[in-house]
Amino acid sequence: MDISPTPDEAAAALQQADFAGSALASGLLLPSHFYSSICTATAVQIGTAAAVLANHNGWGIGVAIAGVLVQFCVGGIQIARFRSLNGVRVRGFESRVVGGTAYTTSTVYGLALGGALWAAAMEAWWLVPVFAVLGGLGFAVGGQHWWRAYQRDPAGSSRGDSAVWLIVLYCAAIVGMGALVIGFR
Repeated sequence: MDISPTPDEAAAALQQADFAGSALASGLLLPSHFYSSICTATAVQIGTAAAVLANHNGWGIGVAIAGVLVQFCVGGIQIARFRSLNGVRVRGFESRVVGGTAYTTSTVYGLALGGALWAAAMEAWWLVPVFAVLGGLGFAVGGQHWWRAYQRDPAGSSRGDSAVWLIVLYCAAIVGMGALVIGFR
């Protein structure tokens, strides 16, 4: 006895599943102050990264590490709040919105971090917070852009990050760190 669905039944079941997924995605909520906390944590991280150029000893490195910890802690808290609020995990949310691997987000972050480091190297300290705030804002706006795209098309937006893009990001980070290390000598 064959209980396989007919092609029409299978198509109807798939259409119903797509509709249910879209309805769920459009009904998901972000925790209160989500983007403002992500923006602030990113701005703090970018600003504190410049402290290494001001002071190459333990103080500067400690401030930079504290900035990274602030960003990780805020991101972790917001992920936990999101899961508690919605009761689901969203593929891509942690990496693209909170981790900043969405194309726009990572590009803006890289430019802002580079600008802040350049400003610190040039001892134009008043520019460091400008780049930091712009980077935080860009990070939040890029995450918001991905989130809206996900809510419109969950299946299309939840694909994994491009391996090529991740390789480019990692290579840029390695080159940047190498340039900083060479600059310290």
